[in-house]
Amino acid sequence: MQPGAITPQGYLMMALIATGGTYIAVRLTRAIGARSVPPTSHESDEPKPIPMRSLFQLHQTARWAIRWLTYLVFVAVLIQKSRYATAGMPLKVAAITWVCLTLPLGLFILAFEIYLRCNSCGRRLLIKTVDQTAFPSPLRQQVSRTGMLQCMHCGQRYLVKTVQS
Repeated sequence: MQPGAITPQGYLMMALIATGGTYIAVRLTRAIGARSVPPTSHESDEPKPIPMRSLFQLHQTARWAIRWLTYLVFVAVLIQKSRYATAGMPLKVAAITWVCLTLPLGLFILAFEIYLRCNSCGRRLLIKTVDQTAFPSPLRQQVSRTGMLQCMHCGQRYLVKTVQS
């Protein structure tokens, strides 16, 4: 066995530690969430325009761009592993490009999701919590198709697309 190699017992211990840490984190966040009072429902209120609509659209575009950049890196890896591959340069270029583009986009997405809050209940609009929410999370809503976003905590509806009259 090589020095520094991880044994099967080491893998098992790491898996147990990760499972235990996940269990403790879920229990802790649920205990903290149980103390918070659920907001009053605003489901029947009129839809409001989403705050910072242009930044929200940029957020949606950045999520789309990161998804497709990741697919391109997977294709570069597949090409690199094929028998038609050239030198390792295309894979390095793809990896460096991916890191240089996704790092600022990912930081923008994270900062925007932390900053954007519901006008009615004051909770974060785009971040899914561990707690069971009364309404579906934004990831399960068809925002681009319907043009509407609903707060998962209080049900307040937001217009994402402007209606042309």
